Amino acid sequence: MTGPIGNAGKPRIIATAIDNVLAIAGGFGLAACFPGLGENTQAIIAVVLYLGYFLVSESLWSRTLGKLVCGLAVQKLDGTPPGWREGAIRTVLRLFEVNPVLLGALPAGLAVMWSPRRQRLGDMVAQTVVAKLNDPSQRTLVDGASPSEGRTV
Repeated sequence: MTGPIGNAGKPRIIATAIDNVLAIAGGFGLAACFPGLGENTQAIIAVVLYLGYFLVSESLWSRTLGKLVCGLAVQKLDGTPPGWREGAIRTVLRLFEVNPVLLGALPAGLAVMWSPRRQRLGDMVAQTVVAKLNDPSQRTLVDGASPSEGRTV
């Protein structure tokens, strides 16, 4: 491991950057398709679409496009895919952890750096981890450890 988040943390940072660009562009791009609405309404639509990107993709496919590109997926601590409940918890807490108006991504980044399983607060509450997929047909955590004891990205 190098640095506070180790080499395994780099794919997660890249995935986060990809996802934020896609979610922001998609949210604001689609909100702009409704020019007759007020700016506040367009902003609300953009935020709902931004959050919906994470909720839908992680709940249905266990990953966002950024996670797919980086070989990562969200899974419950027992190794099974997350459902709508876990996706909703992760998404709601994203409002507080990754909010440019508050502290940016600082709360999420600190939680990932300091938690043994590299979880952000949303993961801790939802009992999920972001794991590296070594084989697309098999979900394993980094170093082949079990979800309850392993290091995740």
